[in-house]
Amino acid sequence: MTPVLYVGQQVADELLSNLEDNLGRYREGDFSDLVQSGNWGLELSVRADITRLEGLSAEAGAASEIANSMLTGKVLSELTPTLAREERLWVRLSHVECLEYSRKRWLKEGVSDESLLKDVEKHFFARGITGCRDDHAISRLWWNHHIAQKIMPKDPERALNSILARADIRSSLIERPGLGARPILARAIV
Repeated sequence: MTPVLYVGQQVADELLSNLEDNLGRYREGDFSDLVQSGNWGLELSVRADITRLEGLSAEAGAASEIANSMLTGKVLSELTPTLAREERLWVRLSHVECLEYSRKRWLKEGVSDESLLKDVEKHFFARGITGCRDDHAISRLWWNHHIAQKIMPKDPERALNSILARADIRSSLIERPGLGARPILARAIV
């Protein structure tokens, strides 16, 4: 287990402002040359075996989303909700350790540059609370698991099966804070 890494604010800002310049990296390249310089390796106080996230499946569908959420929740089990709102953690993961998963799962091949830019901004950057919780390629998986564990601490996978059965169920439980913040009510619904 090693410290979980995140990027400095300048790195996150530069990536976001240079999306067009980096389209080739998002389509098929990587950011390894940029990682060698700048603040790409700041350490959180949280430790994890991030290499286990190589097991994320890029398949669409509830089964993959459940398995990916369980894996991400277990790997990042020491993460707190406060730290999970830190965009720079998720920027690091989607641009380095989980780049292949993020690309295969969320970036469509053969789309226009404009469409690709929108998808990159949505799924590689965790902008604001809802972007972090609902849109980012990796953070949404952690939040799925976190909410499921609050609802059913002894069986989060069972809760995920119910929550992710349909998009509107996830929306009701996770995206509407009135329900997600009331584990007893959410547990009864699940």
